[in-house]
Amino acid sequence: MPVIELGSGIDQEIQKIELKVERISTNLFKALVIIHPQMAGQIKGHIVKAYCTYARPHGLESSMVPQDFIQSRYESSITQSAERFGLRYLALDFLMQELWKHKLLVVHTPRLSSITHSDDAISYDFRISAIESPKLENWQHFPFKSPRRKLYKDLDKQVEVFIDREGELFKKKQLEVVGEGDWLELEIKLVNNDKVPLFDGLTNRYWFKFSTQYVSDPFRQAFAGKKIGDSFTIKSLQLNDGLDEFLSDRSTHLVTIISKSKGENFSVELFKSMFNLKNKVDVHKKLIEVFSFRNDISQRRSIIEEIFNLLLSRQRFEIPHHLTLRKQEDLLASVRRLPDYRVYKAHKKFEKQLETLAEKQLREEALIDSIAQQENLKITNSDLKGYLHLFNHDRLREFVYFRPAIENFDELNYPIPERILNMAVLREKTLNFIITTLSRA
Repeated sequence: MPVIELGSGIDQEIQKIELKVERISTNLFKALVIIHPQMAGQIKGHIVKAYCTYARPHGLESSMVPQDFIQSRYESSITQSAERFGLRYLALDFLMQELWKHKLLVVHTPRLSSITHSDDAISYDFRISAIESPKLENWQHFPFKSPRRKLYKDLDKQVEVFIDREGELFKKKQLEVVGEGDWLELEIKLVNNDKVPLFDGLTNRYWFKFSTQYVSDPFRQAFAGKKIGDSFTIKSLQLNDGLDEFLSDRSTHLVTIISKSKGENFSVELFKSMFNLKNKVDVHKKLIEVFSFRNDISQRRSIIEEIFNLLLSRQRFEIPHHLTLRKQEDLLASVRRLPDYRVYKAHKKFEKQLETLAEKQLREEALIDSIAQQENLKITNSDLKGYLHLFNHDRLREFVYFRPAIENFDELNYPIPERILNMAVLREKTLNFIITTLSRA
C-alpha cells in the first residue's frame, strides 16, 4: 500500500509538521510524523540558549559561553532534548488529531518505534494498531426497551434530597475564583523574559485539578485567588509523562486559565447541558438511573449493557487476537495495582475472564468510535467540563462508562494533556447520544 499523505499542520503557510501513514499489515500501520527543519531548528536554537545559562562547563561558570561551543560540547544532549520536546508538544497531539480526522479507527495508543534525523528534520516513527470501522446501517431505528427503574418512593426522596443538598452547597461556592476541587483548563506557552512566545502557533491545552492538599507545591500556590482569564508565569513545568525534557524544565511558561469546571458539588445547569435535559423533571429522572440498583447494578449500567447487547448483535466484526492480548496486558497492569490482586489472580478462570473483558472493551470502543465518526460528532469545551463534573461526587461517577487511558487521572497533582481526555469524552458523548436516540425511537 502506498504512503498516504494525511496532512500538515500548525502553520499552513510555512509547513512545519506533517504525517505520512503506510499500511504494514491488515491491522498494523506505520505513521511517520515529521517536524520540518524550520520548526526543528527553532527548537534546537532555544535549547542551545537554555544550555548556555544552565550547563556551563567547569571553570567557565562566570563567563558568557559561546553558543557554538555549547552546541558542540552538548550536541548529543541537545539533540535528545529536541526529540523529547517535539514528541511532547507536537508529534503526539498532531498524530492523534490527524488519525481521527481521516477516520482511521485506532485501537491502542500509538507506540513510538524510533526517532530519526534527516536534513535537519526530526521524524517520529509510530506503530499503530487499527481495525476496519464497523458500519451500522439505520441503527437509529433499532427497537430498544430501556431497563426500568425500581419503583420505591424512597428513591425519589433520595434524589430530591441530593439535588437540594448539593444545590445549596454549590450556591455557597465562590464561582469566580479558583476553589477546592475545581478542574481548570489551561493554555500553556513557552515564553521569553518579556512574555513573548518562543514558538509561533504552538499552544498546548491541559486540564488540572486544583486542591489545597498540595499547598507546598509552588505551581498550585500560583492559582490561589485566580479567575478565568488570569495569567501568570512559572519557571518550570513538571509533567509526569516519562519525558525528562530540558527546555520545559528550565524555561519560563505563560499559564492562562481558559475555563473551569467547579469542583466537589453538583451543578444542575452543567448536568442539564451534558445530558440535554430541559427541566427539573428530566434531571430527576436522569439521576434516578444512578440511585436505582437491581442486583448491585445501577439502572444506568443496565441501560448501557442493553445498548451494547443490541448494537453488537446487529453488527458482527472480528477483533484480531494480538490486539486483544495487548488490551489484556493493559488491564492486567491496572489490576495489579488493586489490593486484592493476588486473590483475583488465584482464581482458575482469571486469565480467561481478563481476555473476555479485553475483547469486550475493544468491541465496545470500536463500535462507539465508528458511530462517532459516522455521525460526525465533535466535543466542545462544555462537553469536557460536563464530563469532569461527573467526578465531583461518587454517585455521579456511576454515569461515567469510558475513562481516560491514565490511572486515577482525577487524583493526579499535575496538568493532564487535553488529548488524553478527548477520546474518553467523545466516547461518553457518543454513548449518551445513542441512548437518547434509541430511547426516543
